[in-house]
Amino acid sequence: MAVSNPANSILGSTITIQGELVGQEDIQISGRVEGEIRFAGNTVTISRSAQIDAGIQARRIEVEGTVNGNLEGSDEVVIRKTGRVEGNLKAPRVTLEDGATFRGSVDMRSKDAENNSSTADAKGGGEAAKDAKSGGDARSSNAGQAAAPVKAGAGAR
Repeated sequence: MAVSNPANSILGSTITIQGELVGQEDIQISGRVEGEIRFAGNTVTISRSAQIDAGIQARRIEVEGTVNGNLEGSDEVVIRKTGRVEGNLKAPRVTLEDGATFRGSVDMRSKDAENNSSTADAKGGGEAAKDAKSGGDARSSNAGQAAAPVKAGAGAR
């Protein structure tokens, strides 16, 4: 499968980096990285041949290879059908293609929703606090709200 986003920088398949990989442009990683990957505001593409043992922070993260680590995309995280991820995903939009392998948790709250929630909780006005005072179940407070969509194929694991 061809990479859908052309990258400004390419980390070749014979390159290994141990430590922090930080930049301010789009990057395609085909090699091995152990540590942390931070490309805030940019796209990080993990190619099929890549072996990543690192947390990744970027605007958009696309995984075609193997990642062991938490992924945080300020815009979205996409795990392609050849992608394998073991770690937690945090992004407003998450896509798992049919055939993708995933083990971890997914947090799809946007930054705005997260900020509103923490502001309300800090003031003691969060839903959990209200329900606790009334003896209700905090989990039932979202019953009337629509859930954020998650795109996942039937074979996603």
